[in-house]
Amino acid sequence: MKATRIIVLAGPPCSGKSQLAGLLAQELGIVHLAMDDFRKRLMPDSDHREEHRQIAYRAMHMAAGLLLERGFDVIIDATYIRTVHREELGQVALRAGSSIFLIECHVVPEEAAARFRSRGKGHAGIDLTEEIVSKLASNYPYCRKGLALETGADSATCVRRIDEYVDSGRPLRPGDWS
Repeated sequence: MKATRIIVLAGPPCSGKSQLAGLLAQELGIVHLAMDDFRKRLMPDSDHREEHRQIAYRAMHMAAGLLLERGFDVIIDATYIRTVHREELGQVALRAGSSIFLIECHVVPEEAAARFRSRGKGHAGIDLTEEIVSKLASNYPYCRKGLALETGADSATCVRRIDEYVDSGRPLRPGDWS
């Protein structure tokens, strides 16, 4: 069986994770697991409290583990602000013998706020405000491993940079991200 990969797009809200992950999944023919989708489907009336986030992360990681064990690569997009979620995904990768390619999506606060304003009413991030989005963009805990991607560039350029990074064959080392 071939070695599997987890391609993670992490970063603050409104940093372009979901859009880029969707484009990349379509280009590569890889399953895309999105935190917002898991939370919406599992708990459609959630107020986004921490225990609800924990349930959604666990479910997403369980789905990733099952896919990896069956030989599928996966793309995951989530904020991954909490160390516990990073460590949990690391354990999933370890159990499946998979590599993690981390793309940290960087966005300036003004751009994050503008993206937030342009979101539709049905977006899963009901707990967010323009002020919170700007603050998270300013204070996101980047680990500076993997690929640091400025998402202000056009989508095609961002996807090309991600492709180059994944093709480089230089995934994270165990423990690099937690």
